Amino acid sequence: MRYLLALLLPLLALTPGCLNESVPQDGQPAAPAPSVFMNAQDVQNLNATAAWSVVCGGPFILPLNDFMIFRVLPSVYDTTCGRDASSCDEFLACLGYDLASDCAVERDRCDGDVLVECSSTRQGWLERRIPCRQTCGSNADGMPVCDPCEAGQSPGLWCDGTLVVGCDLRSAPYVDCADQGLTCAEEGQFGSAVCVDPQKPCTSNMCRGDVAVRCHSGFEQRFDCKAYSEALSCAMVNGQADCVADQCSSTFTSGTCDGSTYTFCVKGAFQRIDCSDYAGGTCVEGDNSSGCASGP
Repeated sequence: MRYLLALLLPLLALTPGCLNESVPQDGQPAAPAPSVFMNAQDVQNLNATAAWSVVCGGPFILPLNDFMIFRVLPSVYDTTCGRDASSCDEFLACLGYDLASDCAVERDRCDGDVLVECSSTRQGWLERRIPCRQTCGSNADGMPVCDPCEAGQSPGLWCDGTLVVGCDLRSAPYVDCADQGLTCAEEGQFGSAVCVDPQKPCTSNMCRGDVAVRCHSGFEQRFDCKAYSEALSCAMVNGQADCVADQCSSTFTSGTCDGSTYTFCVKGAFQRIDCSDYAGGTCVEGDNSSGCASGP
């Protein structure tokens, strides 16, 4: 049984941010500007996808947590799978699992430049195929990964033009910022990379109303705090623009159950998931954590 823990998301999860700042002209609404920060629907979709992933198996996808607000890109996981699914079969098929496969013997492996991921699911051991950007191979621990790190190279993310790329990847081999009208900028402090708005130069971090503006490589990355929760607002914390609230105390491994409802805290604001909405899932309280779990 796997709990839906609010743990730290791996470096693979990224978040570019861009606001819709189009201005109507001649009485006609302008086309919306690219928008890639998570909105309220994205949050709902992500939490639903996380609940399905625990109840049905497959990739272990986390619900919204403190780190995701500034680092998760909705397209890292197809969160529409959680939004649209009505059964485990539908959810797993949407994520790319072959429901007719049986990989209990072969497990994870490379097939040419494709990573074949084998996961324990409610429907048995199923596989899905993940095309790698360059090559599939083994990392230093012998685990099959996309684009293995070179000797002495640490897993991380960097820019290749507008692409956010990396090594030792298990999913989402790359993100093209240009798809959202943005460009890539590296974060030297964290050994990572993010998508930024090349049309919005900046020199400092700031709050612009409820929008947190973070400056990376001289360009803006923007996050609408209200998109994650109406309780959140922007405030400067240790020189960094942040989303904050005072409803609860944020931790990554705690939460409570009220019947089938899992309640947890993100940036000081409550988030709730009704586990029973996902193939009869239940909410379980453990010694150190609580969360959704598969039902009987």
